[in-house]
Amino acid sequence: MKDGDDSVLMEQSKFLGKVSVYDANCAALVEGLTAAAEAGVKILHVYCNSHTLVNQVSGEWKSNIPKRTRRLRQILEKREQFELFSIERAENHQNVYTASLALEAIRKKRVEVFFKRSKVDVPASQNDDYSSGSLKNVEQCPICVEKVSTTGVFRVKGCLHWFCVSCLTQHVEIRVKSNQVPVKCPQDCSNFINIDQYQNILSPELFEDYAKLVLHNPQT
Repeated sequence: MKDGDDSVLMEQSKFLGKVSVYDANCAALVEGLTAAAEAGVKILHVYCNSHTLVNQVSGEWKSNIPKRTRRLRQILEKREQFELFSIERAENHQNVYTASLALEAIRKKRVEVFFKRSKVDVPASQNDDYSSGSLKNVEQCPICVEKVSTTGVFRVKGCLHWFCVSCLTQHVEIRVKSNQVPVKCPQDCSNFINIDQYQNILSPELFEDYAKLVLHNPQT
């Protein structure tokens, strides 16, 4: 949730499991409306990537599916808590910040499942860097759960949590584009990823953007 100056007031992400896109959008909207009402918000403008849901909430369309009708009724009831409410459609690429929260929820669930099922032999030395080839018994990236060779592994300095280069690159790119820097390890530990580790995985343009953002938002 952001204010009129585009500053983040509140953020929340949740893994819903195997549900339809429509149900996921409904659940997200209910959570957002609830949080906004509890925060005392009176004027709310919602961006949603579901063309169907936007038209239903705005009253343009009606739903003939009982399950959807119940969900829609719940949304409409919560909408009445605001003095002024509006909703419009926005594509995913128009709302990078929200997309990053969705990916974060998926990532957290995959990491949780991965570490319940897998055992990884991580070397004790913290001096080795990205793609050292010294990791052993690495079978799957904890984010995408794909098999990764040791030459395709990125290990975060300090904590030694490792991920495939593709997933780590996407993790960083999303946060740079949504101004969420410095970037922490995807495993939710307290370690920030050192800027010198990015040079091998980011494009020169994106690396430059990241460096500029870090100067304005130093690590605390």
